[in-house]
Amino acid sequence: MENLKQTLLACCLCFSLFCEAQQVTLHGQVSVRNSHYETGKTQYVKRAEVRTAQTASVKTNRKGQFTLIFSGGNNNAATELSVKKKGLKVTNMYDLPQTVIVQEHPLLIFMDTPEKLSQSQAAFIFFGKNALQTSHNRRLSILQKEGHEKDLLIAELNKELNLKVNSTEEATLALEKQLKKAEEKLPAIVRELAYINLDAANDTYIGTYEHLRDGKIHDALVLLNDTMFEYETIAAASDGRTVKELRQAADCLKLKAKIHFLLLEYHSAAQANEKCIILLQKWRNETLELADVYEETAYFYENLGRYPPSLDYRQKAFTIRKKMQDPMHPDIANSCNSMAEIYRHSGKYDIALLYSLLAQTILEKKSPSDDASLAALYTDLATTYQALGQPGTSLEYQQKALTIRERTLTPDDPLLAETYNSLSGYHRKSGQYKMALEYQLKALNILENKPGTGHLYLAGLYENAGNDYQSLHQFNESLSHHLKALSIREQALNANHPSLAVSYNTLAQLYLAQAQYDQALENQLKALDIFKKTLGPQHANIGAMHNNIASIYLIQNQYDQALESQFQALRIFEKVLNPAHPTLITIYKNLGKIYQETGQYDLAVEYLLKGNDIQKLTLAPNHPDIASFSYKIGVLYQIKREYEKAGLFYEKAYDIWKVNPGEEHPDTKMAKRGIDQVNTQIKAVLISEKTTAKPLKKVVATDSVSIKKPALGIAETGSEKEQKKSDIPLIEDKSADRSMKAFDETLFQISQTTSLREQPNSKSGVLKRLSTGTKVRVLEKTQKYWWKVDYNGQTGFVKALLLSTGEALETAGEYYQVTQETSLRTQATASSKVLKRLGAGTRLTVTEKTGKFWWKVEYNGRTGYVKALLLEKAK
Repeated sequence: MENLKQTLLACCLCFSLFCEAQQVTLHGQVSVRNSHYETGKTQYVKRAEVRTAQTASVKTNRKGQFTLIFSGGNNNAATELSVKKKGLKVTNMYDLPQTVIVQEHPLLIFMDTPEKLSQSQAAFIFFGKNALQTSHNRRLSILQKEGHEKDLLIAELNKELNLKVNSTEEATLALEKQLKKAEEKLPAIVRELAYINLDAANDTYIGTYEHLRDGKIHDALVLLNDTMFEYETIAAASDGRTVKELRQAADCLKLKAKIHFLLLEYHSAAQANEKCIILLQKWRNETLELADVYEETAYFYENLGRYPPSLDYRQKAFTIRKKMQDPMHPDIANSCNSMAEIYRHSGKYDIALLYSLLAQTILEKKSPSDDASLAALYTDLATTYQALGQPGTSLEYQQKALTIRERTLTPDDPLLAETYNSLSGYHRKSGQYKMALEYQLKALNILENKPGTGHLYLAGLYENAGNDYQSLHQFNESLSHHLKALSIREQALNANHPSLAVSYNTLAQLYLAQAQYDQALENQLKALDIFKKTLGPQHANIGAMHNNIASIYLIQNQYDQALESQFQALRIFEKVLNPAHPTLITIYKNLGKIYQETGQYDLAVEYLLKGNDIQKLTLAPNHPDIASFSYKIGVLYQIKREYEKAGLFYEKAYDIWKVNPGEEHPDTKMAKRGIDQVNTQIKAVLISEKTTAKPLKKVVATDSVSIKKPALGIAETGSEKEQKKSDIPLIEDKSADRSMKAFDETLFQISQTTSLREQPNSKSGVLKRLSTGTKVRVLEKTQKYWWKVDYNGQTGFVKALLLSTGEALETAGEYYQVTQETSLRTQATASSKVLKRLGAGTRLTVTEKTGKFWWKVEYNGRTGYVKALLLEKAK
């Protein structure tokens, strides 16, 4: 029996010892953040509730101490600790999610009131924004100067941002983009700075933080650099220094990285963090703090345009989070989204989509429906789907992001403006200009009076709105917004920046649409001047400028200048383009129009035939453009009285148009009238010559200019590829063609007040001023612009364009009808305001035949101008 008792006692002792061996205790202490630093005495938090999933909750004592007992645990195990106290919030965020149960020293936890933390964050946000803007402005001021310092900065940007920055303007745009991204990252940086606890910090750290808090950012950095602290601690990492020393060293390096961030010095920030990573790996490998430093370092490299190291750090952070956090934790989602962003930057949108969808799965389950990170994720998904060619899905996610932001953000939040801008871009690409404009104006309403908004970014928004107004034919509003964009760019960019040339060209088109020809020409010449200074002499954009200038001169009836500019365009395009390039069609068409307007019909036909030959090489045989060109050529042959050739081209136009757009379309009827007219004229000629008419369809046109077709399989040269077309759209007069009546009469009338001059030019002496309606007799059609006339026995020269036949003018007041649909306009120009659209057959009264192109008419009490070509006497 005694032996049995001893055996049982031994078993009980063994069981007791076994239980004791399996029980693990965790000691800790909770205090108020910065209490010792601020007062010299630590303020402890009593009756705070501390618990884990494996233990019952305990309360801290009056000295903030607590003990947790773990049964059956592993000495190397980690747990997630929870500390709660009404009115206080834990600030050392890294220590609770992964608390090692067995620690050499008690676990120190710091808490503070939400109010103090909020005040600290607000102060650092204000300071941080000022620091970023100051750093940005310092660089901008250097860029505005010429000299060695500017060259060094541009070289530094090339290296730092991994870009090819070659000019002040490119550097300015790069810095604007850099500042915008830094402002997005600032809240996360500020949160860490605001939560810092100085109670256990060393003198270097405290001094640096105090400088930083007081806004002395450069003093803070100097203090860190003077101590050479990072180099000493890196060496100490292998010298067996204490955990406390390693901890303080890591904190100093993290702080240094944030200072470099505020100075926009990403390379130095990344280097500081990489040294910190070495220390954190020595101290405690694979912690959530290490994952956060990985993420921050990845961000720095991403802003340097160095995506491989950035992706490497992102993946390391992701690996740690997967091991240590719940698979559905929001931090996992953020890590996925960060990797997706890098893949988007690298153009790998399919991989980016996979990570973003994983992030979406987590955030939609874990985050509230108004979570800001969810809105940001939806925006990223919209970008990805747009790049993958799925605009409908992209719009769906843009709308989701907007719904969250409109519900959660203040109406003047810049983030809301960016969402409006993204939606505007989508609708613009879809041709929904009204919706695009609506969202663009909302974005502008937020940003145009917002301090700190990037000027060039704002200029882009004004330009977008201007383009939308232009697409909606609201030219005054369009002009207003483009002028605002130009004003910003003129202040921010070099006077010869190509962006200014594009703005001037756009303004020229708007002024032209409103018949403000002097302003149009002024802006077009400014654009040409910039392109001449910044591009090679044979660049296609310079050719486009000459073409557009020619078009303005043509509208103003300044034919000499129009012809000169048009040939300058032609010389450039014939050198830089393939001989059969479609751009040449526009050039040849415009030349044909100039020669037609000046009565040089042979040359007009020659250039239109050149354009027609290119069309036959590049377009389908039944393309509507071929019909249009054929009709124009037919008109010229009819004016030249080469009726058989005219009929051939009219028939070509008719054969195409009767299929598309159809027999009843005004264009088709116009071609049919042309055929009937030339057949009648052919018969009249044959009758007068007493000959037999030849069948019209047997006539073969010989007036064709040969364009050599490029041999198939021959590669274009590099310059041809680069300059295949102009970046600037060419102006092409799309007004209806007008056939010009041959002037056989000798008695003419002055269509507007002009001068009778000694010689056929505007610089010669004036013999007499001739008022509108004055009759003169044409003695000699000296040249295309000036004719020799007799007025009451006095001989001199008058501009040919200002002469109209007296017989025709005397018939004013007769009824006429419109031969095809056209417009009644306020002035005798195709760009003036439309009073009313007139259908084919509309009857009206010609009150004054003001010139050979436009006649003044009256219709239902309205007075205006109609193209003379489209009027015929009423039957």
